[in-house]
Amino acid sequence: MRWLLLFVSALALDAEVLSLRDAMERTAQTNPEVLAARLRTLEAEAQVGVARSAYQPQLNAVIGTAYQTTNLQGIGVIFPGFGGRVGPFRTFNMRPVLTQSVVDLKLISGIRAAKESRVAVERQAEAVREAAQLAVAELYFAALQADSRRAAAKARVETARASLEQAKEREAAGSASKLDVARAEQQWHAERSAEAVLEGETAAARARLGRAVGLEESVEPVAADPRMSQLPLPVEEELIRKGQAMRFEVRAAESRVKVAEFETDRARRERWPTLAAVGDYGLLGAGPDQALSTYQVGATVSIPIWTGGRVEAEVRAGKARRQVAEQEARAARLRVVEQVRTGMAEWKAAEESRREWERGRAAARESLELARMRFEGGLATNLDVVAAQGQLAQAEDAEIRARYDALIARARLAYAGGEVSGVWNR
Repeated sequence: MRWLLLFVSALALDAEVLSLRDAMERTAQTNPEVLAARLRTLEAEAQVGVARSAYQPQLNAVIGTAYQTTNLQGIGVIFPGFGGRVGPFRTFNMRPVLTQSVVDLKLISGIRAAKESRVAVERQAEAVREAAQLAVAELYFAALQADSRRAAAKARVETARASLEQAKEREAAGSASKLDVARAEQQWHAERSAEAVLEGETAAARARLGRAVGLEESVEPVAADPRMSQLPLPVEEELIRKGQAMRFEVRAAESRVKVAEFETDRARRERWPTLAAVGDYGLLGAGPDQALSTYQVGATVSIPIWTGGRVEAEVRAGKARRQVAEQEARAARLRVVEQVRTGMAEWKAAEESRREWERGRAAARESLELARMRFEGGLATNLDVVAAQGQLAQAEDAEIRARYDALIARARLAYAGGEVSGVWNR
């Protein structure tokens, strides 16, 4: 047991002391999952640039040689009795070619879809941040709960030690038996064992909290502010309305609906004509030494006539993606409703349990004092004392659990309403 206490003490020395506000702020800055989600926004931003580039001028260099035939009549050169086709002959061509999309509505829809995709990724990154901060709040309160249980166990060790000394004194005076001493000693060892276990649980809880924050070392939480449990409880329907309007998870789902709409529009516009301008200037001839400068300036209109059903299939796929996105957005709004109502029920139950266990703990402590007085007065054996110590341990443990369960439920309510990072800063 001694080596375990020394090990836990060594871990505690390396712990970084953080308030709840500091822990949540550090989570937004150092949690790997949050940082990875934010980095994905860079990819989404790059995709916007890719979509925009399709509507920018495109310049390519063409260098090549080939053997070809041509129709002189096609360029107005007509010789009587001559068919007009000449060749094959060798040509050398070197020139830059500039093209510019003038009217292409499907590209516009693609740009809009890329922009909205970037918004969806940004909102999803914030949703990851909110979820990580909720997890940190829960682990923070769990670490405080473990620390409170450890402190209560330490106090019970002292109480058990005092009871053991009392039993030894009574045995020396001839008013108690060795059985009384053995019972008291057994209870003292049981309390010390419980304290050692809780020391380990406290260190483990701090390590889990440090990992969730994004730190390599464990985190030592600051004692909970009593005002946290006194925050006004919002109206359930108002909290649902705020959560559905503010939660980044819901807003990201709504952005994905818009992305699906733009992608469906892009698929529909595949049927529409496109207008592009083209121009080139360079050298053309039988070889580099015989080439002359030539140019071409013009415009092309492309009209889709038959695409083998590709456009219709893309439209159907876009509509299906939109329906999926709409259902995902609806599911996100329903999760808010569930989380608010569940959190409200959990908070009320935990608060009621905490109040009852506070009374139970006071009664158990009074029962222990009365049992010790009866034992001191020779009116009973210390069997009542040992039983009362066990009842006190149970009451203290239950009261501490209920107290922090209420705080965790309050944090979940704040998350459900989209305020997980702000409600504790009030």
